[in-house]
Amino acid sequence: MKIAMNTPLVEIDGDEMTRVLWVAVKETLLEPFVELKTECYDLSVTERDKTGDRVLLEIKKRYPFEMRGLRRFCAMGWG
Repeated sequence: MKIAMNTPLVEIDGDEMTRVLWVAVKETLLEPFVELKTECYDLSVTERDKTGDRVLLEIKKRYPFEMRGLRRFCAMGWG
């Protein structure tokens, strides 16, 4: 029996190494025990270039308090 989630986990994918590590953690440590509900955002350089950083602004707007790490991007002129 898996643990049910009430609140979705926000997945923020970055570049390749981040993706590889997150998939390993998720598949090995979480999925066998938890019924994951996720909201996924791709913040890789490729996706940010493709969307003109709209994806970054969207996640910043949706999660203004939870996403403290995005302030670094915003301080550099994104958003």
